[in-house]
This record gives sequence, C-alpha cells and structure tokens, in this order.
Amino acid sequence: IAPGLFPEPRTQGEQGAPGNLAIRAVSDPCPQSCTLSCSDNERVLNAYVVGRSKAPIHTSEQTVDFDNRGARGAGPATIFCIPK
Repeated sequence: IAPGLFPEPRTQGEQGAPGNLAIRAVSDPCPQSCTLSCSDNERVLNAYVVGRSKAPIHTSEQTVDFDNRGARGAGPATIFCIPK
C-alpha cells in the first residue's frame, strides 16, 4: 500500500457526561400564530412547519415563534429540543 493512501486511525475522544441525550419533539396545530418552548434545561435543535414558506423566528435558545397567517395549507408547528 502506498504511503499516505489511507489516513492514520483516529484516537477516540473523551467520553461525554452521562445522562439522557434524547431528542424531544414539541408540536402544536398552530393555525394562525403560536410560540413553542423547550424546557429550562433544554435548547432548540430545529424548528419547522409542514407545508410552509415562512421561516420560524428563534426568539431565544429555548423559544421559537411561528406565524402561519396567510400560509395556505400550513401544517403543525414542531420544534426539536435537546439537553443543554
């Protein structure tokens, strides 16, 4: 095998803190406008509305505002929360 053809194996990094690392979903039908929030010990990973063209507004690390007024066929608003 020619030198440099394969990168050197990487060493394993330090193990993270133990705990619940699950992703939690929060959803609301949100027909007009709404605000969805994660718990105090969580932050927003992602946010979206099914079938919508406007972007959600991240108002803080834990809160997202959705405005579906005028968005025909907009589905439920959803945020995904992860531990801080």
